[in-house]
Amino acid sequence: IFMQQDLFRYFRISVAQKVISSRCLILRPGNKINKIFSHGGRSALDVEASSVRKYIANLPVSHLINVLNNHPVLKSIPVVNETNIEAHIDLDFPSNFFELNEEALIALLKKRGFDVSIQYRDIPYTIINEE
Repeated sequence: IFMQQDLFRYFRISVAQKVISSRCLILRPGNKINKIFSHGGRSALDVEASSVRKYIANLPVSHLINVLNNHPVLKSIPVVNETNIEAHIDLDFPSNFFELNEEALIALLKKRGFDVSIQYRDIPYTIINEE
């Protein structure tokens, strides 16, 4: 609470926690999810916009969630990981990955073995206000 008081005193900023019902992209394992399980090898991630080959190799699903949460189309739609996959994954993305619209992105994830849905969930947010 002292930090909040200092933020307000020096910067006129207030911070509060708030739960908001948000439209989310829910990722669950589909029937063919095992086809993305890693075959081992070196762990690597390359999803740079300038890269011709974009991929995740031998990394946890959390890396995919981070990539999706940073996709331009999903910037305002939280991605919720309900896969319960502990194994590492190998996943290739098309070269135009960052140009895909929401519908194409969902189709790609389904093709890769995920069950994807859009649902509303209560998500905790940190709200920062400038007074």
